[in-house]
Parts: sequence; structure tokens; C-alpha cells
Amino acid sequence: RTSPYAFQGLGEEGLKIFDISRPISSTLVKVMDPVEGARINPVGISLLGDYAYLAGGEQGVHVVNVLDKNIPTEIVRIIPGPEPDVRNLSVVAYTNPAYQAAGQDPFQVDPRSPFAQLFAYVANGQYGLRVYDISNVKDRQPVEIPLDEATQAIPGVVMDVAIDRDRAYLAVDGSGVFVLDTTNPGHPKYLGYINLSASVNKASSLVKRGGLIYLAGLENGLQILRDSFTAPELLAQFAAPAAMQNMVVQAEYVYAVDG
Repeated sequence: RTSPYAFQGLGEEGLKIFDISRPISSTLVKVMDPVEGARINPVGISLLGDYAYLAGGEQGVHVVNVLDKNIPTEIVRIIPGPEPDVRNLSVVAYTNPAYQAAGQDPFQVDPRSPFAQLFAYVANGQYGLRVYDISNVKDRQPVEIPLDEATQAIPGVVMDVAIDRDRAYLAVDGSGVFVLDTTNPGHPKYLGYINLSASVNKASSLVKRGGLIYLAGLENGLQILRDSFTAPELLAQFAAPAAMQNMVVQAEYVYAVDG
């Protein structure tokens, strides 16, 4: 069921929650209160279950309980090393096949289930990708997951990460798109690099839908690519008046932030 709420991260304006049950007359429900006297400055949001995971740049990742939209409450903050530079993140729920019936999809799981494992893939800007086990985050601290050498060596600024079941796609400004095997999200493995021309190696935001990759490339605008390691096909390209920074893909439309 589609949620009647929209969450908006507006940097210094904080986290805003809107009731959009009537889209033509949406109403502001709440602006999240400061935490420990400091306003939360989210630049990206990932939602899963009862939680919002806020990418907060040098503030790190805020994990916020939003079950009651009138009282969003920070549960814990993740501070990636060596320094926080969080540009965006993606959160995935997974169930170990050992706890499932034969043939059940490990990625089709209620994140509230006691058998669900939750993982946060954090695009930590100039410091690369960070991955955390955030299962039962209300009761225990997130646990960082070690990455293989190839993933740690990815060059450039990791701006965004999109998880599509058993694959994670990293948008890396200066290098393009890298892919990890997330068959088990708790043990990601480097798969390779989608070889793009130098003109589209700018990357600020990425969405994966089916066999297509939607890549926001700052001053290079929007590129739509057919997913392929060996020969990615550029299907369409749209110019940006300024610099395309973020986007959402919904049905047959792309909603982009430019400027």
C-alpha cells in the first residue's frame, strides 16, 4: 500500500514530513525538532519499515523512528570513518535462506520480522562506501561490515548507492558506475565497473529499474543506460540547465533536482 506521507530532506531546513493523502492540498505534519540542540540537516533519505535513514553529510547517518509521524525520534547516529561525508544511502532487508521455506525469496521480507536482517549501504563521499548491519537498531549499535580490497580501492567520490536485489550500483563522481554482488547483503563482493565514456563519468545520483540505469550526471544532465558490464548502451540523454543532482523514478516519469 502506498504511504500517505512524503519525507523531504532540505539540508539546513531539516526533515519535513507531509501528509499527501490529498496531493493537491498536501499539509505539513512535522518539521523534526533539533537533536541535542543541533538541527538535523539531511541531504538524502532512505525509508524502510518504521524508520527513516537520513544522509546528513558531516553529521553522518541519522536513524529516525517515524512510526508516529508527529514525533519523529532519533534512535542512533552512525558516524562513518575515517570521517563522515555522507551523500546518500540505501537500506535493504534480507532473510538468511536457512530461516526460510525452500524457494522463498530472501529479499521479500517484512523489515519488522524478527528474522529480517537489515543493512545500510552508505555513500560516504570522498571516503568511499561503508556498509553496516543495522538489524535491531533499537536494541543494539550498528556493526560495520568489512569490504574487500577492490571495493575499498574504488576511485572517486561515492555519491549514491542503489540496491536492486542481488546487485548494488555505486554512482561515483569522477569514475562512473561500479557494481557489487549483494546476493548476501552482509557479505558484498566487488563485481566490476560499467565502462562509460569519460563524458558520462560524472555521477551524483543513480536509480536502477529493471534492466535500466538512470544516472544523474551533474552538468552532464540525465543519462538512461541499458545495464551491461561489457557494452552499456546509452538509450537517452537529457541536458541539465545547471547541474542535475538528484532524482526519483516513479512509473514512467523521472523527477529530477537541477541546480
